[in-house]
Amino acid sequence: MDKIDFVISWVDSEDSEWQKKKQAYSGKKIVNSSNGDERFRDYGTLRYLLRSIEKYANWVNHIYLVTDHQRPNWLSTSNPRLTVINHQDIIPAAALPTFNSNAIDFCLDRIPGLSEQFVYFSGRLKM
Repeated sequence: MDKIDFVISWVDSEDSEWQKKKQAYSGKKIVNSSNGDERFRDYGTLRYLLRSIEKYANWVNHIYLVTDHQRPNWLSTSNPRLTVINHQDIIPAAALPTFNSNAIDFCLDRIPGLSEQFVYFSGRLKM
């Protein structure tokens, strides 16, 4: 069986540093995630997604969490099957910072060590 990796994009729109950066580049006041832009809202599902992968998809080769220098405070990076990838690791410097999920998607193939076959979980999906 070929190796299959999981790639998860994630952003914490409640992070004040992220809000300052987005505001500086967008010119719009960012108060919090309730500003109506659901694309950046953290619904708290990352923890449950990771737990579900561990419980029901333990066959996964590796998990890559793609984010802009953010980490949930509960996340332990001691698991050797989890790697946090910062945008700067895969996106050309001239294109940073980016808040466009399509721009991030186009650079996923630059993740070091990513298997040829992978499943992408986009933070844009809501249930």
